[in-house]
Amino acid sequence: KKLKYSVSLEIFHFSLRINKEKQSTQIKLERARSIYQEYLEDSRPGTKVVLFDMQNAEFVRRSGGLKEIVVCSLFNATDIAVRWEPDVHIALFELVLHLKLLVNNQKLRELDNEFVEDISRMNDNDQKKETSVESVQLEKQHKKRESVFAIDVEMLSISAEVGDGVNAMVQVRSIFSENARIG
Repeated sequence: KKLKYSVSLEIFHFSLRINKEKQSTQIKLERARSIYQEYLEDSRPGTKVVLFDMQNAEFVRRSGGLKEIVVCSLFNATDIAVRWEPDVHIALFELVLHLKLLVNNQKLRELDNEFVEDISRMNDNDQKKETSVESVQLEKQHKKRESVFAIDVEMLSISAEVGDGVNAMVQVRSIFSENARIG
């Protein structure tokens, strides 16, 4: 017996602005919602669960003006609701396992060709030498400068089904963080 379901992502009024002069990016969306829908054996809709619902969200990212700050970012949302249910979790986990199996099978087909395998080994050795030098330089640059990230969420709701008929819910009325430093 196979479970038939769909997972959808609905995005309403999405806008993206990139300003090259100010080196800034701004993303706005009125609403984003993800819905899990099960279907019965006769293809009639069954259980419907809203997994994620976010309203009036905005993300702004700008280059930092100060020497020690690389990037300034702000995430702002009026309402975020997240729901976890075991049945949905199991169905999505099974989907991810099928996708991983598909990707692994594709990789095995590609590796059957010895010529491609020999070339990839040579390229991997060259890339390892190049990336080790580059990674040391990048680590030095990141240690000198930090990113500043501000968060403003008016309402955060997290709910979960923890057993048959038992639900748990956490609501946070306001989350605000000014100058949360990352780095």
